[in-house]
Amino acid sequence: MEISNILINMLANVADILNKLKVKYCVIGGLAVSMLTRPRATEDVDFLIFTDNSERDNLLKELSKKIDIIQNKEPFVFKNATIWRLVVKEKNLENSDFVILDFLLAEKSEHKKALNSTLNININNTTVRVIDIENLINIKKLAGRRIDQIDIEELNKALKQ
Repeated sequence: MEISNILINMLANVADILNKLKVKYCVIGGLAVSMLTRPRATEDVDFLIFTDNSERDNLLKELSKKIDIIQNKEPFVFKNATIWRLVVKEKNLENSDFVILDFLLAEKSEHKKALNSTLNININNTTVRVIDIENLINIKKLAGRRIDQIDIEELNKALKQ
């Protein structure tokens, strides 16, 4: 199975769990850019989520029922973001590739605003909430990496169309 299919399947599986747990979330990052503008290479699945520690523990428990969690680190705290990273793979598939799941914890006002303005996209019969273009631009401005600047240019083009 190629990497894009692996990421899309994992995206749908995790979104299904988040939906069932009623966690406020949306897809951000490279996959969101691909869904909103043009295809973009990425190697992970990025979510923006609003949870507390006990809800994260419950999410971890539910995720572990459907996917193998290879690595679970304490959240990384950066200037403009806190990211909880999991390394996972499909359960019961010996040759399954690893996937990185990054959960950006919604702590800033820009994050919370983004969670209230999402688009619903159907992937593998699962409703997946995706950040809208304007809010993705704001999130990417906070990150400020070179790839984020390139993404912002593409997102701005899509806004003008």
